[in-house]
Amino acid sequence: MRTSARPSSSRRTWTLAALLFVALAATGARADSRTDEARKHVEWANLHYKLGRFDEALTEYSKAYELFPAPPLLFNLGQCHRELKNCTRALFFFESYLHEEPDARDRRLVEALITDCRLATERQERANRTLEQQQAAERRARAAIAASLPATPSFLARGPAAGTSHGRGASIFRRWWFWTAVAVALTAATGATLGYYYSGTTTRTLPAGSLGTIDRRGP
Repeated sequence: MRTSARPSSSRRTWTLAALLFVALAATGARADSRTDEARKHVEWANLHYKLGRFDEALTEYSKAYELFPAPPLLFNLGQCHRELKNCTRALFFFESYLHEEPDARDRRLVEALITDCRLATERQERANRTLEQQQAAERRARAAIAASLPATPSFLARGPAAGTSHGRGASIFRRWWFWTAVAVALTAATGATLGYYYSGTTTRTLPAGSLGTIDRRGP
């Protein structure tokens, strides 16, 4: 059983591009530099599209439309946006094309593409809403965790009490005279130890069976 093959969107693109060339050629008798330039942009755009360079094709089709606003270019712009996953923009250009060409022979194809773009746009919007909800839930969870943590002890958070002299009421380890007293005590203890060592009252004795006692105090 034979089935009618549905023309692909890419085939539709080149059909419209061919029609556009016909439209441009029809103006040959009155063609000016703008028309010639538009034709060159279309040629470059078609080449970029065939090679999958949809950003470049979009740029060239846009330049051509600015110079020669032919309706088929609106469809080609929509195709570029659809390939780039810009469904909202593709929808705009497909609908613009049907507005300019209400009796287009391939209207059913364009309407099918419009339906696909609308469904894709709705899916993306749902995905964006889900992501926003997840991010909001994560923020609430972090806020709840932060609120459940114990507060910083007040004696660590505050400094010396206001109105006290020399920081009275602060930790003793922050007072200058405490560390001065510690330094003096260490100096005295070190001096006493060294004096006792060099006073001649000590000897160094090696374990039994060694080579003897060695006195390193000098002559």
